[in-house]
Amino acid sequence: MQYTYFRLLAIASAALTAWITSIADSSYRSWSYQHDINDFGFANYSPSIFGTITTILLLIGIFYKSPKDLGTNAGYITLGCMAYELLQPILGTGIFDWQDIAAVAITGGLLSYGLKRLQPKLYLNAAN
Repeated sequence: MQYTYFRLLAIASAALTAWITSIADSSYRSWSYQHDINDFGFANYSPSIFGTITTILLLIGIFYKSPKDLGTNAGYITLGCMAYELLQPILGTGIFDWQDIAAVAITGGLLSYGLKRLQPKLYLNAAN
């Protein structure tokens, strides 16, 4: 896969996960609370999961012109997402919850690892 196509796929995937984030934050959360569904807290931290995926894919798709250090950059974006979770009470955009921090860290770590594994294939194709 050429890196240009990967970037377009990353942006398109970010748009899809942004839509999923919106549904998870509004419709699913309300529905699960209304029907008293025990989803192990997924309704609470799913926006953090999908929001992290959206942020990483969107920023990589827009700003990173080369596949070099793709996984590392995704890790830095994850740290930024974690900082946002910590600052939400100060910014007035949400409440602080350790589950959200854990969700962001795990999701960002897995996505960073996956991108790190994909990086050599993208880098070889970018050189050709």
